[in-house]
Formats: sequence, structure tokens, C-alpha cells
Amino acid sequence: MVKALKTLAASACLSLLALTQAHAGQDQNITVNVSPGNISAHCLFSNAAGKTIADSVPKIVNVMKTTGPTYVSCQSYDGGWRGNAVMKPNVDAWGVIYSIPWIIFRGAADALDDFPEQGGASVTAASAVSYDGKLTIKMERTGPS
Repeated sequence: MVKALKTLAASACLSLLALTQAHAGQDQNITVNVSPGNISAHCLFSNAAGKTIADSVPKIVNVMKTTGPTYVSCQSYDGGWRGNAVMKPNVDAWGVIYSIPWIIFRGAADALDDFPEQGGASVTAASAVSYDGKLTIKMERTGPS
């Protein structure tokens, strides 16, 4: 009984670590655009989980979820316009609290399964993290007009 409680406590700690890791699991599609909209531009999305490039805008981009900020940097192809933004994740606190028993259960299963790369507690925790579905980057002229 004591061993089972220790195992449960250890899996709970490991599961809560999954909530604080940089990469929060599943990716999310975001529609990115620039303003003014007639600029031909490309954008770089960068966060603790990696980088994603949008080679043109408007475009739907698959961004890796993280618990920290995602930095977006856009530049026009002629080099005359630039824009930056910071995307902060929305976290559904009630969803996290509601999911804690399931995350603990999944964490214990992960521990027994040598922590698989896909699935498990990190995916359960990731369901509580999301970004806004649309992002418009305000571009500013950097060269002569």
C-alpha cells in the first residue's frame, strides 16, 4: 500500500512537470496576415518548442504550443516593411484543474511506458493551452517611402 502511494505521488509530480515544460504538446493552426494587406511578406514564429516559417501571408500556419510566449517577426520581400508581435498562450485554468486526476493517471501510464514522445500527460495538459486563431501583424515602413 505504501509503495502504491509512493508510486502515485511520483507520477503526480512527473505529471505536473508535464504542465511546466516548454513544449505543451499538440500544435495549433493560426491564420496570420499583415496590415496593410497588400504587402508581400514572410514571417518567422519562434518559441521554446521551435521555429515555424510562413513563406507568404495570408497563410494558415501550424505553430507548436508552449506555455511561454511565441515571438513573430515579419518582413516584406522588398525589405521595406517590418512587423513584430508576441503571442501569449491562453490557459484554461478550470480545464487544468479538472484534468489533474486524468493527467496524474496518464503520467503514471507514461512512467510505465518509458515516457513516449507522443500522447500521454503532455497531450492532456496541452488541451488546456491555446492561441487566438487569427493574428494580424502591423507592418511599419523601414526604408524610404
